[in-house]
Amino acid sequence: MEFIGKNGKAAPRLKDAGLTGDKICQAYVDCCMCMRAMYQKCRLVHGDLSEYNMLHYRGTLYIIDVSQSVDLDHPNALEFLRRDAANVNDFFCKKGVRTMSVRELFDFCVDDSIGTTDAEAASHLSALQQVVQARPLELSPEEQVEAAVFQMTFIPNNLSDIEISKVNRDNDALASGDSSVYYGTVTGMQSSTTTTAALLAVLHAQAEGEEEEVEGEDDELIDDDGEAAEIADRPGFYGTMAILGGEGGEEEEE
Repeated sequence: MEFIGKNGKAAPRLKDAGLTGDKICQAYVDCCMCMRAMYQKCRLVHGDLSEYNMLHYRGTLYIIDVSQSVDLDHPNALEFLRRDAANVNDFFCKKGVRTMSVRELFDFCVDDSIGTTDAEAASHLSALQQVVQARPLELSPEEQVEAAVFQMTFIPNNLSDIEISKVNRDNDALASGDSSVYYGTVTGMQSSTTTTAALLAVLHAQAEGEEEEVEGEDDELIDDDGEAAEIADRPGFYGTMAILGGEGGEEEEE
């Protein structure tokens, strides 16, 4: 732990930093990256993230009050993450930043198929921001309804919270392009990179000229023998995946 500031004067909270223009936009990017890092690498959700819990000092954003964060195994972890995403978007929206939707920010944090490195996450976020910039400023009535529904819908903490018949039904819906299955990304049934055609177009444009072609995987919930796949086989399910940044098994928590 260290003091953030100079000559005994603490760094200002984000709400008091007075950032504008490119600086406030960069602060939003930094905040999104920090939220993803907390989820994917630290396996934590802040739970009370807002402009009051962030400091800005010498061009760097710092998240404070992390001691109150909850582990991903907490029954309300996903609800807290969704609330954090809403609070962050509300603040930056008021500052004139073109933000992602709450669902897009939520999916950006939980989707491990984006990659394990900061560079991969930053590249995906950059592509997503291009999609946001190309959208109209005002949400359509349908988008407003979808946003409101996502804020209120139940998101299961693990697949055991869902009846297998519903999982199969929802998996078929995802395969057909239905975007109303809100737990698709967090459970690994769906990658957030496949939910928006415009985002895919940007990602393909970024990859143009590269020799390596990125191919999406068609994950099934039922194995070749007709049995339900083990939860541990779901690559995007946070409850069983190894901590990012290491190839070993899960660390045992006390």
